[in-house]
Amino acid sequence: MSPPLFGPERGFDDLRRSMESLLEIRDELAALIVALTPFQPFPAPLALELGEAVDASIELVLSAVEAGEQLHREPDLTNSVAQWPMQAATVEGHALRDTFVMTRDPVDDAQDFSPSRVLEAYKYGSNGGLLRVLLPHIASLGIEPVDDVLTLVCVCGWIAASPNPVQSYIVMMSMRARLAAASAQGYVEVIDAIFERLDVRDEALRQSRRRAYASLKAAVAERDAEAQAHLRVEAYKRLLEGAVREYVWMMRALRQGTWSTPPTLGPLRDAVVADRDWLSRLVEPILLTKVRNGQAHEALEWDGRRGTYVVERETVSPSEVREATIGAAALARGCEAALAHHLGSTVKPTAALPMPGEVGRMQGWRRAEAFMGTNGLRVDHFGFNSNRIELRLERFDQEDINPCFAAMLLTNRVLPGFDEFEVYRTGEDDAVVRVSREALDLTDPAWSKAVTSFAALPLGTFLPANLDARRRLETESVAVRSVAWMGADDVLSAIDGAPVLWDRDTLELVRGRVSVAALAIEGCRIAAPSQTRLRVLAETVHQLEVDLAALGPTTTCYSVDAFASTERIRTFWETWGPVLRLPNVLTARREIAPEDDPQPSLKASGVPRWSTL
Repeated sequence: MSPPLFGPERGFDDLRRSMESLLEIRDELAALIVALTPFQPFPAPLALELGEAVDASIELVLSAVEAGEQLHREPDLTNSVAQWPMQAATVEGHALRDTFVMTRDPVDDAQDFSPSRVLEAYKYGSNGGLLRVLLPHIASLGIEPVDDVLTLVCVCGWIAASPNPVQSYIVMMSMRARLAAASAQGYVEVIDAIFERLDVRDEALRQSRRRAYASLKAAVAERDAEAQAHLRVEAYKRLLEGAVREYVWMMRALRQGTWSTPPTLGPLRDAVVADRDWLSRLVEPILLTKVRNGQAHEALEWDGRRGTYVVERETVSPSEVREATIGAAALARGCEAALAHHLGSTVKPTAALPMPGEVGRMQGWRRAEAFMGTNGLRVDHFGFNSNRIELRLERFDQEDINPCFAAMLLTNRVLPGFDEFEVYRTGEDDAVVRVSREALDLTDPAWSKAVTSFAALPLGTFLPANLDARRRLETESVAVRSVAWMGADDVLSAIDGAPVLWDRDTLELVRGRVSVAALAIEGCRIAAPSQTRLRVLAETVHQLEVDLAALGPTTTCYSVDAFASTERIRTFWETWGPVLRLPNVLTARREIAPEDDPQPSLKASGVPRWSTL
């Protein structure tokens, strides 16, 4: 006779573990009930019945403990649980566009969820609008908002875009509960080891996921049934070997309180199934080890006559592989959402410019792609796994030139190490813009000052990057004359855009703008040291800085116009231009109303929440 579950023969620690297991079942079922609420049809009567059965079982155990009686079996919830639908009903619609209140699904060229597309839709001061969309979703998911907008977008998008949002939600809540319990029990080394592992494996997981999605996309287009069947299994194998193996082992390690490198799939499956807990029930139908091994060792075949897979004379139906693939992808998305949210909870609001390796922030490549969205770029493809970054955009017009330079500079900060940045319009073979890392480094001082000083950036902020792009399109002398004219134009814009009477704030604004222009022109002068035009302009703008510094707290535009330095800059402006922002970008949109295209103004003090990524 087996020893009783509860009683004097069992120690307190055994009692505690058994109670934790039972309470875990209750929490997982509660999460399942909550997760299904937004989906139709929702079996409310069955949900109430199931909840009552769980609570009655817990009451039975507690009564036995209180009376000092022995309970030789765990309450049987199998019949109740077996009636519960484990898949969300299929609902027609567009989950992503509905989630983020957009007119199109925010997806990239691989049809994967694109946070960058969401951020592009809410760009330039409309972050408050995005938060009004995000925060109710975060509240409905039952998690706390964090101070990193990118994390909030990813959590909502990953759950909504999951092939099984219900399962992803439950996995997310389970992973969060395990992280919280591990932290409460002092398993700090395990949690640290998990996030170190994620950092090491991030690029491999990214590539594995994209290749899996590429295989699924190719399978949809494939007409040959045999080739299509193998493409689907290839996608399943990549999800299994990549995300599932990593995340399932992490979930188990958090519960066990010990960490080791994830084993191969066979030992992992044996260990998880032997635990006989909720995770084992979730994972067992996902881990089709024979299918995985057959595909890996060229032992899997497709029997087209019977419409089934065959491995070692055993058949596996396509529906089993399909459901396992859906389960694998849903598990991965749920775990990723929980882990990102856990990290994001450590982010603190800051006015500092983004840097690589900041605590709690998303991976550098995710941040770089997100910054492209916040700068209004509609990204189709972002390739960064080489010395050359390749960016393919749905559109690229005159309005996108400087925002693109800003995105390059942000990328240079959070994703350093590349040599060149290339921008293409989707479907075109020739790059619209090419800029070297060295040119971005020369642009950084002016941009750093401008972005920390102004609510909207002066147009001359990016002159060194513009010069580098122009050199590939124009002769050296023409490129230099062009950026010199733009520098003079930016300085005069600051002066001529000011009122007749200058107060202290106006003087501070003009001084700041001229200072940014001086830094940008100096960057160009360093990039082209032999060009006299840039040297003369740099000296003249520096003299204007000196002249402005000598002014009192109030003055008039006429006093500034009378400076010899101002007059000389006007001569340069009249002689050297006008020029296009880039000679090969002729198209312009008329989507932005004048009131939505603000002129440079001083940035307000303070550190607003959700202001950086």
